[in-house]
Amino acid sequence: MKNYFAFTRVQQLGVVIWSTLILIVLVVLNWTHEIRLQQPLEVNPQQLQYVQLAAEEDRSFAQTYRPDFSYSLFEFDPNTIALSDWKKLGFSHKQAAAILDYRAKNGPFKTKEELKKVYVISDEKYMELEPYILLESAPESENKTVAISLNTATAEELETLPGIGAWTAKNIIQKRTSLGGFYSMTQLHEVYKMTEDIYQVLVDNTTLNQAEIKTLNINTATKDEIDRHPYIDFAMTAAILKEREQAPIRNLDFLIAKALLTPEGEEKLEPYIRFE
Repeated sequence: MKNYFAFTRVQQLGVVIWSTLILIVLVVLNWTHEIRLQQPLEVNPQQLQYVQLAAEEDRSFAQTYRPDFSYSLFEFDPNTIALSDWKKLGFSHKQAAAILDYRAKNGPFKTKEELKKVYVISDEKYMELEPYILLESAPESENKTVAISLNTATAEELETLPGIGAWTAKNIIQKRTSLGGFYSMTQLHEVYKMTEDIYQVLVDNTTLNQAEIKTLNINTATKDEIDRHPYIDFAMTAAILKEREQAPIRNLDFLIAKALLTPEGEEKLEPYIRFE
């Protein structure tokens, strides 16, 4: 037993050498670790200044950035200003068009407070605009001639309006015929070569009656009748014909499900579609 656990001289020397090496490694590792901890972090002062400035700019941008466009306030007559002027007052293109639609359908504003009835003008926005509202055109509105119905007007009637000649009247009627009638004044922008000046003349001197729109029965119309509508393309026509073979169509959701129609497109198309 004693001989079994005894070390030879060579083995004893090996143990001493290995123990010494392990001890040296431990000392070296501990020494380099302490040096690394004591060594200060080197930072380039210019880089640090850049980071600080960038952070300040980010904070400043977050505080001052507004997604809405800038606008200015000025005295205006709500019965005469154009779409571009409403946009200068802080309304989006769609909101400005909605105001013109309201004015065309409900006649001129007779009091400032009537602007509150326009759904796109909030109470806060009205309070901001109120000091700048002028109604110079209101007294004249009592003697204003009866406006022309845009969906039934003849070319001759349209040509009586300022700036509208035979060519423009023809383009308006062609677009109206292809659609089946206008349901919104904003659709006039789809008329070939429509200018902002002519658009404003039409808004000021014509009215819209959606009851005069010619609708399309989507369940009984022929392929050609469906395909002719400007808001329906070939793929949509094919999908409509296939869908109604299975069951009567009750809404246009299936076109959206097939990614053939967007919600915005559905909003434009619905006034022209009936299901029975």
